[in-house]
Amino acid sequence: MPRSASGSRLRALWAGLAAAVALSGSALGGGIEPTVSAVRVLVDGRPAESDLAALIPIAAGEPFAPARVDAAVKQLYKTG
Repeated sequence: MPRSASGSRLRALWAGLAAAVALSGSALGGGIEPTVSAVRVLVDGRPAESDLAALIPIAAGEPFAPARVDAAVKQLYKTG
């Protein structure tokens, strides 16, 4: 069964988002709460347009929360 183009792009976007929500290296040890050091949104390996990136409610410096990444991906899927 062929994959839809939008589905493939969203899967690529999810992979890019998951890889780009990077934890601060100093937060990984010593019991310090991890924080987001950067967020990059990629579609098919390229930076996403600013309107798509604006849908991501995660910013550098915020505490890292896997549930927020999950919510961001669900928001992107709603865009079709």
